[in-house]
Amino acid sequence: MERKKFRNHFSYVIEQLGGSFVIGLFLLWQLVPDLIGDTENDIAKSVKDMGILPVYITVVLIFFLVFSLIVAFFVRRWYKTWIIIGSETLSIERNTIRSVKNTVGIKNISNVNLNQNLFEMLIGTCNLKLNTNSLSTANSTDIKLILKKKQGEELKQFLNRRIEELNTGRVMEKEQEEASDDKYDIEVTIKDIIKNGLLSLYGGTILMVLGSFLALVADIVSDLGEAMKLGGIIAFILLILNGVLTLVKNILKMYDFKVRRENNKIHIKYGLYNRVDFAIPINKINAIVIHQTFIARIFRKYSAEIINVGINDDDKTSAYFTFYCSKKQLKEYIDKLLPEFSEGLTESINKQPKRTLIRHGVAYLIQLVALALFSGSILYYGKLSKVYHISVIAVSILLVVILLLTKILDYKTCGIFVGKDLIGVKDGILGTQYTLIKYKNIQHMTLKQNILEKKLGIARGGLHILASTTHGSHLLPYIDENYGDLIYKKFI
Repeated sequence: MERKKFRNHFSYVIEQLGGSFVIGLFLLWQLVPDLIGDTENDIAKSVKDMGILPVYITVVLIFFLVFSLIVAFFVRRWYKTWIIIGSETLSIERNTIRSVKNTVGIKNISNVNLNQNLFEMLIGTCNLKLNTNSLSTANSTDIKLILKKKQGEELKQFLNRRIEELNTGRVMEKEQEEASDDKYDIEVTIKDIIKNGLLSLYGGTILMVLGSFLALVADIVSDLGEAMKLGGIIAFILLILNGVLTLVKNILKMYDFKVRRENNKIHIKYGLYNRVDFAIPINKINAIVIHQTFIARIFRKYSAEIINVGINDDDKTSAYFTFYCSKKQLKEYIDKLLPEFSEGLTESINKQPKRTLIRHGVAYLIQLVALALFSGSILYYGKLSKVYHISVIAVSILLVVILLLTKILDYKTCGIFVGKDLIGVKDGILGTQYTLIKYKNIQHMTLKQNILEKKLGIARGGLHILASTTHGSHLLPYIDENYGDLIYKKFI
């Protein structure tokens, strides 16, 4: 390929300025005509009546000057920034006051993602996100390009083809990368999207909505004053609306969900207000995570997400490749899309050693003593009414029960699977998270023991992989201390 040199689309300037650009234009449009024309709004009339028109005009002019300088700065930076694509490298070169050149090897790019927000959909552009296998940039996008939609799709196809060629040494024809959009392994209906949105709700959100609804009913039928009743009603309605908006967001986010595996890549498309199009090389997938929210755990439903450098750097770019479904259906999807991880679903998970119950019991007793001292101090030294005394006792009892349930659910949920090619780590309390990691993708492992744990012969720690901060570390539950040597030998 011959060397290509081009700029981002000009809309890059508007996106960099963000909301300040829209606000600035609106204020100038509102204020300037009223001062130089015949029409006047209430603010302009008040200014003229007070005789401070010159000061007002000066402030507007200063604002206009500052705003113009900011726009000029971003326009110049856009004009002086070039994207240079060669056969083996991609560079971003900026020649402003300080020259900067960022070059990445195409073979080191871990994924090429094409996104479109609402603004980009309206003007026919897209943003192309490129990430490399680098721990230092695992929590953010390495390179973001704003291009016309057709140009972005062509560049995405070229980069995916070159990544494959440079990593395998096999020359690919252009037609080999292009795939028909009507052939997907998973496509969903509106019913599936709504069901997935409901199952994606966290237990705290559901409890908040239900609690707010019951509190709203109690507030309406109570004998409180009108002002307090109205304030309570508004607060509870806002909490309920927040839960409803979360559900709507979950539905719109995963709208028109499609997944397919083609050659050595996973292609994922979804979204309405933020359209994403992933092409993830199989050999760049560092782990997969099987999720269950609290409500999904009740209905025995599961969804799976790909962990890869850069994809999970924000909430908008989570690479889910299945919807919530039964365990049998999940296995069928993984066997078809990512058979490299099927091993982790065929074998049972080893629970924590029974000796762990002693460790949990000791921790529980320490927490009870601390809670008793705290609550007892409030009851003894605090000058509280009888109602507050009952409330403190009720809350203390509730905390005792919650702490006990936490220990029980931790013991029942957490476990580990050690297979031939990968390790599985399961944790959670109300919901669950089962992470499957290939041994070759483990960066390092940590194991920790306190005095009691050493006496019991158990240890816990973590596995660390190349990914964003939220997905880079995965908790190891309590295991037999000798088991750690087995895991260590597997991944070295």
